[in-house]
Amino acid sequence: MQASIYNLLTNRNFILMVGLAAGLIFGDGVAFLKDYTPYILGTILAVSVSGFSFRDLLPIKKSLVPIGVTILVNYFVYGAIILGLAALLTNNPAFWLGFVVIAATPPAIAVIPFSINLKGDANFSIIGIVGGNVAGIVLAPLTLMLFAGDASISPLAMLELITKILIIPILVSRLLRWKKIYGFVEKQRGIIIDYLFLLVAMTVIGISRDLFIHHTVEALIPFGIILFMMFGMGYLLQVILNALRITPQLIISNKLILVMKNAGFASVMAISLFDNPQVVLPAAILSVLLPVYYLVQSNLNLLGNLKKQQKRRMAVQA
Repeated sequence: MQASIYNLLTNRNFILMVGLAAGLIFGDGVAFLKDYTPYILGTILAVSVSGFSFRDLLPIKKSLVPIGVTILVNYFVYGAIILGLAALLTNNPAFWLGFVVIAATPPAIAVIPFSINLKGDANFSIIGIVGGNVAGIVLAPLTLMLFAGDASISPLAMLELITKILIIPILVSRLLRWKKIYGFVEKQRGIIIDYLFLLVAMTVIGISRDLFIHHTVEALIPFGIILFMMFGMGYLLQVILNALRITPQLIISNKLILVMKNAGFASVMAISLFDNPQVVLPAAILSVLLPVYYLVQSNLNLLGNLKKQQKRRMAVQA
């Protein structure tokens, strides 16, 4: 009985669903947490990256491809398509800013465990995601400045936020590799990250609850855009890479890198830099759909299906 309860309380999907449900139940009652979300998110990044040694980036030559691919697909390809769809399909300035924030957001750290669980190329994912988050120190504020239009964003506030949620956590992650505490961090990393993300998801959903309820029809367009980016663009990339005979493991990693943006980062940026709660809505939708995406991909047995598709193509060509 105790083992079953422990397994439930440490199950990532259960924890994420609790966070989403708590946000919907408590609504604005969890709004007080929004001032702490940058620190919570920073802790998530520090704990996540603590398992990575920057020596693994050496020699730099071997790391250029995964880092370059990650920056290309997660920032430029994803950003161009989602902003193009937002420009075509919505005339709400707040939603546009919400999509700009998502475009500026680094790839999700969750790509690493998801890639491992789905039998992707773990080494490619780890190097790409770490490099992509470091690149976010420059690319995130640059994207916001280029596409936020007339929105008033304080460069100082942006720099302060980037420092809190990217620069300091990456530096702190090196301290967490200290031998006396690394064993504990390594053992408890997954559960720490999952419960901290529960707090972020609960806060974002809570703040956005009334928007979901009272602007359901208006929210359908952002929902449709993000749904397409996850499932539609992910499938298209899979088809293209499969036709190019890329290995199934690399297809999985690249697919996850393309579609999985850091929902917590996007939410914290939207909450911290903009007063209009509607700006947070696209990030809130992203937070809801990420666990759904992972559950779907897990149940599809992605690696097995990709290998079967490649075998069929090779048999036809032979």
